[in-house]
Amino acid sequence: MKKVIFLLLSPLFAYAQDTIVKHSGDRLEKVKVVAVNDYSIVFTYPGETATNTVGKAAVDKILFESGRVQQITEYISTKGRDGWERVLITDNPNEVIGLRRVGEVKSKAGGYWSFRSTKGSDRKATERIKKEVVELGGHVVFIQQHQTKGRAVYSNPESIQSGVAYGY
Repeated sequence: MKKVIFLLLSPLFAYAQDTIVKHSGDRLEKVKVVAVNDYSIVFTYPGETATNTVGKAAVDKILFESGRVQQITEYISTKGRDGWERVLITDNPNEVIGLRRVGEVKSKAGGYWSFRSTKGSDRKATERIKKEVVELGGHVVFIQQHQTKGRAVYSNPESIQSGVAYGY
């Protein structure tokens, strides 16, 4: 009789107990990781067949039932005086899946009669947008517009950037 009860209950205990650890500190426990793709992790909850997805940028690591640990992405720390330099810039919407939207950001930088080149204008606009992301508590910026004009000899170079800031 004990063998029959064990055989009937064994499928309940056979479900994998993987854990997905996010950079925010949240943990998705007792899940079954089905696939790890380029930009996302596909998993299911116990007793369900529907698949769920979380973006890799939001995930620190996966703890598999077998004991294996798979590091997914490195935590981006924006703390400190030069923390803005570590903000990740992307133009790929797949890279922000699973991150929390913290706000919109804009930046504009220009030069006056060759005091700043187009590269210098781009660099300054990028610095400003990264600093704005940090002020909003973000770690990643999804650039939606990046326009540079004024490449002619006697024109003022100007760089305009805008996007959406995301955090853990």
